[in-house]
Amino acid sequence: IDLIVFGTTSYDDQCPNMASGLQARIGANGCAAMDINTACTSFLYSLSTATALIRTGVVRNAVVLGGEHITAFMDWDNRGVSVLFGDGCAAVVLQATDREEGLLAERLGCDSDARHTLVVEGMGTRYANFTRSYGDTHWIFEGQEIFKRAVLGMSGACADVMTARHLTADDINLVVPHQANLRIIEAVAKRAGVPMERVFVNVHRYGNMSAATVPV
Repeated sequence: IDLIVFGTTSYDDQCPNMASGLQARIGANGCAAMDINTACTSFLYSLSTATALIRTGVVRNAVVLGGEHITAFMDWDNRGVSVLFGDGCAAVVLQATDREEGLLAERLGCDSDARHTLVVEGMGTRYANFTRSYGDTHWIFEGQEIFKRAVLGMSGACADVMTARHLTADDINLVVPHQANLRIIEAVAKRAGVPMERVFVNVHRYGNMSAATVPV
């Protein structure tokens, strides 16, 4: 292993670099190790980063993870969010190859003016011994606004990727979307022109696992 990339939102206070903690546990001494924290998109950013490093020859073998322990930061008195999220972790192994396979097209982005729609007060050093006790969380969750932006962002990314690869919805065997809620998934599938029987769904079993959702 030349590289470990850990996509996550949650952090272990005993090991702020989650990737280095994994490196020690599996004995991959000396390899590069880093975390990427972009909330629900952390695994996709990690996958893109590792793929780019392989293609540029920096590394040949990489382990990419998406993992969350988001229940540790949950406001259990807020039923508007506590029933939506779950914990999970999964990994993929990437290796250099001359074949055209792996991550062939991608569309990364950030809707920064929507930061106010999902805020966890009391999580992160911004709140440590300041306006709120660290660990005493309060969630600001604007579900309808998140829904609208998620549908537009995900369906737009699907269209961009298919255009880049000269594909249509008929060429897609399986769509594995982020599992925020079923209504978002159904709306994105409809906009992309992909029938639901070709869309993977497990949100009813595990909830929204944030960065862990897609790899799980």
